[in-house]
Amino acid sequence: MESATSSKRQRVVQRAARDTVDEEEEEMFDERSVNKDLDIDSKIAALKVSLSVVCLLSRTGGKNLCRCSGTVVECERKQESGGGGGGGEFVATILTSANLLRFPAYSRYTFLAPDITVEVYLSKGKPLKGQVLGYDFHYNLAIIQITTDYPLPTAILTDIDVSMPLTPTPLLTDSKPFGLRPHTVDSSLFKLRGGDKVIALARTHNCHCLLVESGMLSIYKSSWLHCQELLYTSCKTTQVYIGGPLINCDGEVIGIVFHYDGYAAFLPINIASRCLQLLKRDRGVCHPWLGMTLTNSYAAKASVLEEIIQKFPHIRNGIIVKDV
Repeated sequence: MESATSSKRQRVVQRAARDTVDEEEEEMFDERSVNKDLDIDSKIAALKVSLSVVCLLSRTGGKNLCRCSGTVVECERKQESGGGGGGGEFVATILTSANLLRFPAYSRYTFLAPDITVEVYLSKGKPLKGQVLGYDFHYNLAIIQITTDYPLPTAILTDIDVSMPLTPTPLLTDSKPFGLRPHTVDSSLFKLRGGDKVIALARTHNCHCLLVESGMLSIYKSSWLHCQELLYTSCKTTQVYIGGPLINCDGEVIGIVFHYDGYAAFLPINIASRCLQLLKRDRGVCHPWLGMTLTNSYAAKASVLEEIIQKFPHIRNGIIVKDV
């Protein structure tokens, strides 16, 4: 019985790997046409972080499994066990998607692919062997470590603020109508609003080509991607963008890209950076259940927001309890 189950699992692994190879062969990029219609501001922003963008290719059982992108977030000189230098070697940490390790690839299953190996492609040079340090299938994140002969540029991670608390203005004393208005936030946060420009980045492994797609923040809820923390954009992407950085116009990483129906969804870097620290320390992320489901006001329907304003005309911030 155990042998039959193992054989069946192996057949599924081989089929998934074969499908990934076929998909990869179909998705070829012409280096001369990529990004040619991109505006100059997006190109300048992309170049600020481009050397930190890598391509990752995973294999299981010797077969290609998943190809995605990632971001170099840390790079330190390698230390020997005695505390001395590591002969000029550097250790870099890459933040990417757990799709790289998931079986089958690009699915919602939480099965770790067996006998997995990872190759990392930089902007130039030969691929480097990647070591899996940790992963979390809930937030779909993984961290990969590589060793290089030179220090790699690291991306700047900037937390974002997308909160829009209800701050209605009385109609009888002010000509301005009720509305959603930003509140005062920590100046270190990047304020992101619907319609703001964002840029998704990726890299191919065959020609090391940098891929860039610009778009706007377009917040809506998805019925297929179940992570409530995800935000959405109008950036047109393919699966190779998965795990890559989403940046603002200053070249700062504000999210990790995921692929949804031809467009880029993303996990805010606020969450991803905290997961990064936990994955480095514990090799995983703990998910306690508090018995509550929370969402931001931007995800609510207009009719719900109207009802909230009518019931709580002077609300500025807090938590609105729908069901107990």
